[in-house]
Amino acid sequence: MTVYLLAITPPHFHAKHYIGWCEDGSEGRRLARHRAGRGAKLITAAVKAGCSISMVYVWPGATRQLERKLKKRRDTPRWCPHCGEGRRPIPDAEHGVQVRLCLDESATSDMETAPV
Repeated sequence: MTVYLLAITPPHFHAKHYIGWCEDGSEGRRLARHRAGRGAKLITAAVKAGCSISMVYVWPGATRQLERKLKKRRDTPRWCPHCGEGRRPIPDAEHGVQVRLCLDESATSDMETAPV
């Protein structure tokens, strides 16, 4: 399982980020489902409002427990590599990979990755 962080640009009302999960290796397909309105309601609304959605970080081989832990922290802007605020280190960064995958027609293509 992979846990991923999406950045919403510009923010959709209060929302700048979304943390979700998918099967390992299916990140591009998961973004395509979000774009088609078959994902989180927040992302569907943001896309309909014209926001850009980018996958900016993934934790491959993660668990649902990590996803819950990250969501409960409620401090994503403090460590999101996309926002640039970066005042805190990325949680569990030794297991994560910084990526850049925009939600557009190429969403099912290979992701650009860079070790953190």
